[in-house]
Amino acid sequence: MRSLAKKHVFGVKSDVYGCLHWLDEHTLAFPVGRNVVVHNTQSNTQKFFLTSDKAEAVTAIALSPNRKYIAIAESGDHPQIQVIDTNTRKRKRMLSISDLGSSHF
Repeated sequence: MRSLAKKHVFGVKSDVYGCLHWLDEHTLAFPVGRNVVVHNTQSNTQKFFLTSDKAEAVTAIALSPNRKYIAIAESGDHPQIQVIDTNTRKRKRMLSISDLGSSHF
């Protein structure tokens, strides 16, 4: 069985609050669909921060002042905010409110 793997994504979702962030002098993070692309301008390579399986879209992105963490807010039936380490790309925290009464953060 064959599978499809993302290697390079084009475009940007400009209606996301805080949609462009420089992680360092050569690395730009921006949303495309349900993903946040991490694009290295020197090597022209991309890596991805993925949202949860139930997310419909990315609604906001925030970068910590020291650029170590990025927060990605989602929309969907059970919206969440992911806090991810920008160096290791590992999720550090998942924030959600069950009684939010809204479909997005």
